[in-house]
Amino acid sequence: MLVVVGAMVAVAAGVAVAVAQGSGHTGTVSAVTANTSPGLPAAMAPGRTTTTPPKTKKPPTVDPATQRQVRRMIAANAIFVKGGTRGRLVALTFDDGPSIYTPRLVRELRQLKAPATFFEIGSQIHRYAKLVANMSKLGFPIEDHTWNHPDLTRLSSTQVQGQLLWTKNAIFKATHAYPQFFRPPYGAQSARVRHTAGGLGMVTTVWSIDTRDWSRPGTASVIHAAEQVRAGGIVLMHDGGGNRSETVAAVPIVVRYLRTHGYTLVTIPQLLTKAPPKSSTMWLSAKGGG
Repeated sequence: MLVVVGAMVAVAAGVAVAVAQGSGHTGTVSAVTANTSPGLPAAMAPGRTTTTPPKTKKPPTVDPATQRQVRRMIAANAIFVKGGTRGRLVALTFDDGPSIYTPRLVRELRQLKAPATFFEIGSQIHRYAKLVANMSKLGFPIEDHTWNHPDLTRLSSTQVQGQLLWTKNAIFKATHAYPQFFRPPYGAQSARVRHTAGGLGMVTTVWSIDTRDWSRPGTASVIHAAEQVRAGGIVLMHDGGGNRSETVAAVPIVVRYLRTHGYTLVTIPQLLTKAPPKSSTMWLSAKGGG
């Protein structure tokens, strides 16, 4: 049975407040009215029904093996929760950036020669465009985490498409590479959301381990959670959305622990290509920290 991780949304006087349950962070989503939404292009305002997302350009050449697996996942309308056990691979992922903490994380990862994947917020990319471009050149995949972090299951298909496509284009503008993976805020997704993402060439990707670093539980707690990962696992952490100093402090210890215990760190595209998931796990979803 497909488990969908949602967010409770209370609406009063035109203001929507989304509260994550178990698989994300608790916070307030931008206030919305019938025709506007702060931080969004006007055409994407949640109250509108005539959103026309911008057209994308022809994507650059991508790794054929990765593309084959991406197409397989999209054709099955599947969710990427974890990879297979081949090679004892683990993928570290970071959400909600770019932010002031992203350069510090990248510096730590580079010193450790540790790959990682960043699912970034579209509306924040322009401010950090040079950083994002450099991250991509250094081999850190920049993937889609929507324009301003809404619960996509509460939006129309047109609005979902706008959230993903505006972010996809922002990533391309900064990196000259299109994202192939998309992570729904709070893990909140559905067959409709996955289908929309697939139509834009992206695999809906969640996680098998939630470190809950968004709640600032302490560096030791973040480390302990990450150490529970197993072969093929996807670890969720954050480089934005709040104070991420605990995450920055935890990462070097997590990387060294995983390597000491025989795991090889890879990016999300590498995990899908080198250790594709079994069919039996392609429709599972993250809940309660994996």
